[in-house]
Amino acid sequence: MTTFTAERIYCSKQHERFRLMLIGSDESIIVQNNRPAMEAKKLDKPVQWYVVDGIVKDKEALVPVYKKMEETINNIPRVLQGTLNFIDKL
Repeated sequence: MTTFTAERIYCSKQHERFRLMLIGSDESIIVQNNRPAMEAKKLDKPVQWYVVDGIVKDKEALVPVYKKMEETINNIPRVLQGTLNFIDKL
């Protein structure tokens, strides 16, 4: 069984990118999806994933990884990159 760590490295209103690192290795790939755009448009379509950087010989092997990532990120609130979250105490 192969284990990855996933780190969100970019998020906008159209797409988000994740760095997938293979545990025990310094190899990584960057994948991108269109989940934020689908949520904004309130579309009930599957999220599209793309390999942006890195070499993947069998792209179908990443489908279970994408499914697990989707399950996990659906439970995490999305914060746009570059926004400041603070409470004004005045």
